[in-house]
Parts: sequence; C-alpha cells; structure tokens
Amino acid sequence: MTLPDLAPVLHAMGYLTACLIYGMLLLMVGRAGWSDATRLPFAAGALGFVWNLRGFVSELSAFGLGVTPEAFDAVAYSALAFLPAVVVHSVLREEGARAARRWVFVAYFASSASSLGHFVHLARTGLAPWPPAVHGLGPLFGLLIVPLLFVTGGQSTWKRALWMLALAVFALTGQRVAFHAEASPFLDMVGHHASMPLAFVILYQEYRFAFADRFLKRALSIIVLVSMAMGALVLLVPALGSDLSD
Repeated sequence: MTLPDLAPVLHAMGYLTACLIYGMLLLMVGRAGWSDATRLPFAAGALGFVWNLRGFVSELSAFGLGVTPEAFDAVAYSALAFLPAVVVHSVLREEGARAARRWVFVAYFASSASSLGHFVHLARTGLAPWPPAVHGLGPLFGLLIVPLLFVTGGQSTWKRALWMLALAVFALTGQRVAFHAEASPFLDMVGHHASMPLAFVILYQEYRFAFADRFLKRALSIIVLVSMAMGALVLLVPALGSDLSD
C-alpha cells in the first residue's frame, strides 16, 4: 500500500478533526449566549462544521459507506465560500474607516457570487460545485490580503501575521495544484484542509481569553493526536504492505 492509497483515510481523519474543532467553537459560543459579540464566531463554527462534515462523508464514499447529494455539495461549498469573508469581517470589525467597511462588502460580495454560482450550476446541470468558483475564490482572498494590510496598520504584528497566514493558506484551496491528481501528498493535504486555520483566527479575534484557556489547549491536543496517528499510518502501513507482498 502506497501513500496515495492512504489519501482517503488521511483526508477522512483530517475532516473529522476539523468537525471536532468547529464543533467546539459552536459549543463555546452556545455557552457564551447569543449576542453581537458571538454572531461571527457562531457563523464561522456553523460554516466550518458544514464544510468539513461534507468532506468527511465524501471521503467515506471511497469505502462505499456514503455519498453526498449534489444539493448538499452546493450548500457545503457555499459554506466554504463564506468562511474567509467571515474572517475578513472579524479582522476589520474594530476598524471604523469607510475603507474597512468597503473591503468587508467586497469579501461578502465575492462569497455570495461564488455561492450563487454553485446553485445556478446545480439548477442547470444537476452538478455541484461550480468549478470556476472553486478555483477562483481562493486566489481572490489571497489578493485581498494586500489592501487589508493597509487598512489594519494599527493592529499588532502578531495579530496581522495570524490572519494573513490563515487567508494565505486558504488561498491554496483555489489553486489547481491543491486538487490536482498529480499534486504532491503534502499540497493535497493542505489544499483539502486549509479551512481549519480560519477557526483559530476567529477565536483569537473574538475570544482571546477563551482561546488561550480552553479552545487552544483542546484543539491542539486533538491535532497532535491525529497528527501522530496520521504519521503512524504514513510510516507503517506502506512498510507492512511491502512486507506482506514479499
């Protein structure tokens, strides 16, 4: 068994991990109660959970355990499209300038156009997602990093570096290399699971103390355990497969 053969298992583990992380985000927001301060974290948690649930079920289909309906694919890709817009909104929330509001509008407009494209494509062809939206949205948010740098000049270096990194990683999901059959295993993993860092940005922006005390410790524990399990699979399964073939 080779590394490409393990890809569905690794992706399923990655999506399940992201579901747990976004689920924890929803739980934290639910305990805090609904308010103006919790609406963006709630939106991020719900959008991230829907997207990664779809990814998990989709990977299970490789083992004949489930198939995602095309309508659910359209909903899930729309959720993925709105995730970076919510991050941009959170980043610019404390910026009162008109330019900040303009870029929030641009982010939501791009996400809305992408989501509409998925559903129009579904209505016309019965298939989802709409490929141009999948491959174009990531680079668009990557380009948005440049004007956001000028608008957020008053923010700390660490805060800016965090959301810049998250948006830059998300931008990889729009590149063909991330979903191309000939992509390297590392880029393939990054491309499929690039939505996960967005959860950390939302928590840091909206819940810094809760982020440090609860979410970060639990999320990192889950990520470390899953990473160790993935590493064991990558290292041991191919070796065991070659021994058995001998």
